[in-house]
Amino acid sequence: MPRRRMKAKASSTAEAAIRRLAAHRCDIEEGDEGMRTFLEELESACEALRIEAAPRLYRQDFPVNYRQLFPDMTRNYQVDILKASSLDQYSLYVNGDRYDISQSTLQSGRVMKQRWADVMKLFEHNQLGLQPSHSCVRNTLGRLDVAWARFEEKYITELIAIEEKGKEAIAQAAYHEEQLRLLERRTNGQLSELWQLHEYHHELKQLVQCASHLNSRANTCGKGREDFTEGVLIGAFSVMATREAMWEDQATFHTARWLASEMLQAFQGVRDYLREASQNFEQVDPELCNNTMLTEKLSIWEEKWEIGVCYLQSIERLHAISDLSSQLKLAQQVAPELQEMLELCDAELFIVLPRIVWMRYLAKPDLQLGLVRHLVPQRFDQDSSKPADQELALLFQKFHAAMSALTAMQSLTEEDAWKALLKIAVCGVSQPCNGDFAPQVASACQSFVHVLEAFSLELHRSCPQEWNRTAKLLTEVGLLKPTNLPAEAA
Repeated sequence: MPRRRMKAKASSTAEAAIRRLAAHRCDIEEGDEGMRTFLEELESACEALRIEAAPRLYRQDFPVNYRQLFPDMTRNYQVDILKASSLDQYSLYVNGDRYDISQSTLQSGRVMKQRWADVMKLFEHNQLGLQPSHSCVRNTLGRLDVAWARFEEKYITELIAIEEKGKEAIAQAAYHEEQLRLLERRTNGQLSELWQLHEYHHELKQLVQCASHLNSRANTCGKGREDFTEGVLIGAFSVMATREAMWEDQATFHTARWLASEMLQAFQGVRDYLREASQNFEQVDPELCNNTMLTEKLSIWEEKWEIGVCYLQSIERLHAISDLSSQLKLAQQVAPELQEMLELCDAELFIVLPRIVWMRYLAKPDLQLGLVRHLVPQRFDQDSSKPADQELALLFQKFHAAMSALTAMQSLTEEDAWKALLKIAVCGVSQPCNGDFAPQVASACQSFVHVLEAFSLELHRSCPQEWNRTAKLLTEVGLLKPTNLPAEAA
């Protein structure tokens, strides 16, 4: 093809590209979809006018998520870059921390904004019927491209740095997790050897502190508390290392081991996540709460940590919860309906559980005092185990009257009388009393349950969070079978 004809064709192609660009003229305020179309036409016009693209080799250093946006060295104009250049001030919030874009980057944005305004003016003239020359268009678009590339480099590089800071908490936690793993590997996981290593205690403390900080930023499902300490974990490790013969009470031993095992499994879940995150760090979202698996693991760990603080670190409450576990198993024998309630977490269960808690306190006040005083502190004198009011004294009176009626008038043993009250707690007072008991016995039981109901509601309302945690724990221990218990240390 003759050179003149080739030049004419190139000129015609360029002219068509300029006309399409003018036809799709769209400024920043006019919506993303229109801007996207205009930017595509802008790239086409640059190609048609044979404008050399500014170097974009800096993209080679972008992490994976940004390389997906900018897969090659072509212009690849993005609406978000254009929007960012138009802001006089720009701040980002990551995990609640504020980061201000630097003045140097903002200045590059101002230059790009001016070059963009030049392009808009170019096509304002075009709309008035004044056709800009190809050289004028070429120079204007070329200056915009250079300014665009400079701003893009500075802006994206700064975003990457901010995102890295957002992920620092995970990087630090993952580092301490790895150090723990190396120490465990060195001792083949033998706790007796690990506890003799000062560096193991140090790394465990550092990891728990990092997990605590992560929890405050990422755990949107729970409380996001930041007061985790390694003491509860050390206590759980100690429980798992002891033998049954070292405990006075077998039931308490098994309950303690189950609680310790649950806590250590939850902590291991956090460690497993950190190990996986360290191997796929580019996939971690810098806004920590957006990492669903992290949030889930931390939420479970927080819940188990709170239970550990409440029960593993209080021998009184540990004995109480262990005793209630035994009573829930007994209640399932005398009233099989309870097992289904526990399995389904039936709404009726949360009427039954507070009845059993109060009844067990009335039957064994010394054993259950630590737990009940924790749940309804206002019912007790601060420095005394005695009830602080007459209402609770009346409840005791009604309980013993019902027990006396069952043993004296119904000729039941103490054990059978207790089972009868457990059945009433599960099934309600009408079923067992309907024809099974003498009128005076039924009246005594009904009178007791009538007073008991108000106290049961109080358990829900006094310290709702504490009661909800206790009720969930009771539901879990109530369903425990011997096969669910962790194996004893060798």
